[in-house]
Amino acid sequence: DQTYPGPFPFSEPETKAVDTFVKAHKDELFGYVDIHSNAASVLVPYGDTYAPIGGGEDEKFAKLGANVRDALNNVTGNPKEYKWEKSAALYPAYGCFDDYHYRTYNKPTVTLEMTGDDFVVPFSAIPIRGDEIYYGLWQFAKEVNVFNGTATTTPAPTTSSAPTTTKPAC
Repeated sequence: DQTYPGPFPFSEPETKAVDTFVKAHKDELFGYVDIHSNAASVLVPYGDTYAPIGGGEDEKFAKLGANVRDALNNVTGNPKEYKWEKSAALYPAYGCFDDYHYRTYNKPTVTLEMTGDDFVVPFSAIPIRGDEIYYGLWQFAKEVNVFNGTATTTPAPTTSSAPTTTKPAC
């Protein structure tokens, strides 16, 4: 059964570890991202209901989802490669990462579903998928400030001599 949620919440050590980490750092985290493969989507809450969230949150998630989608599509060069939608539009699911974290911590959360034909990303596709996720996460980080109503700041450049990876311009 592909929808079995386990015997109880956080019954598996992997989910328990994520929950323990998030609880310990909840005041330091301003948003949450879950990364999957195959659906070419930016999914926003909720996955267990089609009902709107209300209180202006749906509009904030629409802006966040559209802007992250655009960042991903800028990498692919195809403005229609990725879409954004409510998680339930892909398929109804309960107990999902984004629903739990939004309901529990009231902070923006998305699931980034990489594009592809299978749930296993081929080795040859990893570099481009990595660039897509890099820019999607970068955009999400910027959007979190807007979503939360906090000032947007540009990080100061570091003077570290550590090696860096240059990402291609989009």
